[in-house]
Amino acid sequence: METINSKSIVEACPILTALLDANRDFLLVANGTTNHCPMALIALARMGASEQRLLDFFESWKQHFAIPIAMQNQQIISGEWINYLGEVAAFHALQDYFYTQIRQRDVTSVLCEVIEKNAFTAASGAFHAVIRLAYGLAEKYDGEIAAGLAYLVSAHLPIRLHSISDKDGQLAGQRSYVSSVMQGLSNIAGQTFSQYEGDMITTRMRAVAADPDFIQHCPDLDFYADALHDLADAALQLYWQSPSFTALHMVTGVSAAGQIIRFLSAQLPRSLGQRLLRQLFDDLWPAFCAAYVVAGAVPLSPGLLPTQSAPLDLTWRECIERAIQSHDEHLIKMTYTCYLENGLCHSPMYLKVVQRLAFDGNV
Repeated sequence: METINSKSIVEACPILTALLDANRDFLLVANGTTNHCPMALIALARMGASEQRLLDFFESWKQHFAIPIAMQNQQIISGEWINYLGEVAAFHALQDYFYTQIRQRDVTSVLCEVIEKNAFTAASGAFHAVIRLAYGLAEKYDGEIAAGLAYLVSAHLPIRLHSISDKDGQLAGQRSYVSSVMQGLSNIAGQTFSQYEGDMITTRMRAVAADPDFIQHCPDLDFYADALHDLADAALQLYWQSPSFTALHMVTGVSAAGQIIRFLSAQLPRSLGQRLLRQLFDDLWPAFCAAYVVAGAVPLSPGLLPTQSAPLDLTWRECIERAIQSHDEHLIKMTYTCYLENGLCHSPMYLKVVQRLAFDGNV
């Protein structure tokens, strides 16, 4: 039986549309966190949550986390959108701008423009920007697609292996080349890095990206046929071995990046799609590696996954029902993501992860 909707559901769920639109009255930042509300609402709806459950979640989020926009402080976009890279205060104005552009043109051309001028910057907002964009694309909902693009621009966090401070290319010349994700992560795990300070994942990722040791020891990796699958598998292994918010965002972020890449691959001519796909991966790989370092660069042991058991022997449906009733937006998104990824690779490890989440009650 199909558990999660595979098609856009906004037209069939008017309350979801209304709540996504109402969320535009909230800032991108929230009390002690960032605005996960629209992503959690879409994940809940696609897992089969009732309209009342969506309303209850929205009201709870509004009460405990949402920060209303001060209308008089809203920025207005003038000139090129690229002039607002890294300006969080411009998020809502950028969302309006991209929404208008999508309506006047089309989603694919606007998305390609942002990626080609801004790069993929998958680390932006600790992967939340690509997650929100992927959810918007899945729903074919222009408002959330625009929000994801605005997030990529306003929370701009590029991670470059070819550092602009390394003008002579000396650090790049010292980096190794690897042929697989696991080989690359194994190389990184064998290095000693600094202790990166900061309460936020993005703060620590910026520190990693600016560290010459990371630029030197993060290997180059070209895109290959199973690269996205291997990234997803590595993120899952890391989360199973050493659960953390960073590892969780690597799982959900890689899944979202894969959704965006598959969307573009289906929309673009083959030659253009292949070129852009490689560009997307070139941006995704160092972001993933930086997050891996922030998460402790734990050596991955794939054999641990099939031998360790989860504390509760729940079915997918039972795990999903528990997630639907949760107010933990990370648990909701992680359960939804694991179900989606399981549908692509049919790995029993995704169920083990959500079984453990259901047992713990939080992430």
